[in-house]
Amino acid sequence: MRVASGCFELSGPAELTVEGYRVAANEIVALMNGVDAEQSSPRSERRKLLTFRLFILSRLITRQSSRYLKKHHDLSVAEWAILAQLADFSPCTLRQLAEYTRMDKAQLSRASAALSERRLLEREPDPEDARSVLFLITPEGREIRDKVLPARREFNKQLMDQLSEEDFSGLDSGIDVLTNYLNDDSGAV
Repeated sequence: MRVASGCFELSGPAELTVEGYRVAANEIVALMNGVDAEQSSPRSERRKLLTFRLFILSRLITRQSSRYLKKHHDLSVAEWAILAQLADFSPCTLRQLAEYTRMDKAQLSRASAALSERRLLEREPDPEDARSVLFLITPEGREIRDKVLPARREFNKQLMDQLSEEDFSGLDSGIDVLTNYLNDDSGAV
């Protein structure tokens, strides 16, 4: 791809891998030039799929959150999720944290080790299960969480401000319906 007189051009057939998805370069060029991407590639149907659109939205939100958390608090998104959860529900097991956050246990394990190293959480044996540990937020961890929370609320407000009340209401109820459907595993493919 090259830039010529303010527009993007494709110098040959190519595919890019974005977040594990193969995307035809001509689709990206069409989007950057404001062309109807549906006319540029048969793969454009994927962009109409709700799951793909939600995936992209999720990645954009995660990217924005990651940048803020790293720059201002030296936290990863997973570390923030743990602190936020433990501030409200402490102590928790790793399994409980994974259920609450819907994050991978391995990712949470690495994040909890980093938080423990920084003394933002503590680990103690689980009296009900000798194979498990309980995670508890420390006063230092709660202090970090309390510093981060206002900015996360402001980011949430900025997103909500992009929607009319009607749009937000529909989105809110739609998210609830889809979350319940996917939590039920019986209907999901």
